[in-house]
Amino acid sequence: MKRHVLTYLEKQGQGCVEDLSYEVLSDLWENLAFKRTKGGRFYTVSTRNKILCCIQMFCTWLVNHDYLARDPSKRLETLRSPQRLPKDVLSEKEVFQLLDSIDTTTTRGFRNRVLLELLYGTGIRRSELQNLKVSHVDLEGGYLFVEQGKGKKDRVVPLGNGLCKLLREYLLFVRPKLCTREDNVHLLTSYQKKGALYGATVIKIVKDCAKNSFLKKNVYPHLLRHCCATHMIRRGAPLRHIQELLGHSSVVSTQQYTHLTIIDLKKAHAQYHPREQMKIRENPETPAHPSQPKD
Repeated sequence: MKRHVLTYLEKQGQGCVEDLSYEVLSDLWENLAFKRTKGGRFYTVSTRNKILCCIQMFCTWLVNHDYLARDPSKRLETLRSPQRLPKDVLSEKEVFQLLDSIDTTTTRGFRNRVLLELLYGTGIRRSELQNLKVSHVDLEGGYLFVEQGKGKKDRVVPLGNGLCKLLREYLLFVRPKLCTREDNVHLLTSYQKKGALYGATVIKIVKDCAKNSFLKKNVYPHLLRHCCATHMIRRGAPLRHIQELLGHSSVVSTQQYTHLTIIDLKKAHAQYHPREQMKIRENPETPAHPSQPKD
């Protein structure tokens, strides 16, 4: 990276490190957006941030060794990495197949059904699911209190009528069989665990249920959160409401889900738009030299 900076200085007609300034580094930082790899691809955000980190370390070294009076790289800001969504979000049919395949005649099976229904029905995160307590469930009002979610923020999410009914049966008949300790206040528990379920246990439950439902896609807890948001947006839910449901501090985080609905929109556009339906002739008779329009 030292050589990279010095080479850029030479191209700008500045031959020594004493000429380093914020303006020079800012131009270098902006030019990285057009830099390509040997394979011809543009540098990724992650690569550009790593380069910036090296530049800042180099500038710190220059300051510490009295080559520069102040660090010109401090004002440069790293880029925000784009959030990636899973390519294969489950369809509504696939989610119903997953949920309906769970054997609820057993104690653990019923608990597992409640677990997956909560992930998909409320869009909560895995860590938030693990921290749920019995007191957080309001079956009369149809609400679920999420305490200390991401960013240490509390929020309240709605519970559907079907999920309320399932939770009522779980609390009355199933949880007392799983939880033998009176001091265990967590909603989802097991025979062996004194408190909440481990994160690895939640992941295993979801994956085992997906395997038993014969789904070929990679299913994990956070995918059900994505499915919840995506399916609601596809059915016309306002983006602001999805933001509140998921507990996003900014609507920008929620807008990532519109990318998935755009895929559906493009398919519909290609299928139904009149211009897309025009048949292209196999051998169009186009002139070799199109005539110029007349004045």
